[in-house]
Amino acid sequence: MLNAITMQQLFVIAFVGRQGSSFLQGLLNSHPDATCLGELFSPSASRRGIKAFFRKEPQPFIHSGEPDISRYLERRIHRLSGQAVGFKLPLYSMQQHPDIVPALKAFGYKVLLVTRENLLDQFISMRLAQINNAWRSDLGEFKARSFVADPDDAKRRFVQWEQENAETAAAVAGLPAFHVTYEQIKESLPQVFDFLGLPPAETRSPFQRQRTWSRSEAVENFAELAAHFATTRWAGFFEA
Repeated sequence: MLNAITMQQLFVIAFVGRQGSSFLQGLLNSHPDATCLGELFSPSASRRGIKAFFRKEPQPFIHSGEPDISRYLERRIHRLSGQAVGFKLPLYSMQQHPDIVPALKAFGYKVLLVTRENLLDQFISMRLAQINNAWRSDLGEFKARSFVADPDDAKRRFVQWEQENAETAAAVAGLPAFHVTYEQIKESLPQVFDFLGLPPAETRSPFQRQRTWSRSEAVENFAELAAHFATTRWAGFFEA
């Protein structure tokens, strides 16, 4: 549903983390008829206020001085140019700001719900990002390319992400949503454009995949880890 005042399609990218949300954001933001911003409500946005100022982007909510979320969206986001206008919205931002989802519903937002099918890949991505302190491809490459995985830590993360994926879907229930998986982002773009009312276009994201080598090269004890999960519902994550 288009916003009745701006006649734009407003949207958010809802996600947990290490699921390709930045890659998708970059693709959408490069569309000539769309604007897609990063995380505007996250705690780490406090470190990005000055950068936003110099890039002439909307200030994160924490820096905006707006009294409430609805007013912030109206004054800072809905005035942006584009046939479709959106931003990234992680689960923890929805949890920290419970007024966000009601505001999205009131303004007619749509949701791109992002998940990652292979939780082992998500685990490897998270651990390499932690080890290298490089959380996006534009912030540095992975110089350390491998690590020894703790099976118990991997299991905790698998369970956590399954729960958080379900919580994210529940949080945006009632809003029109289109599910996009990390593994199919590029292939899903025509459907994403159609969902947002955008015409086909060539797009390119400034964010790229950080790991290009195999799981067994990234996890030094891969065989041990695969054997540990061989009889679990996660066994398929270890297939080549």
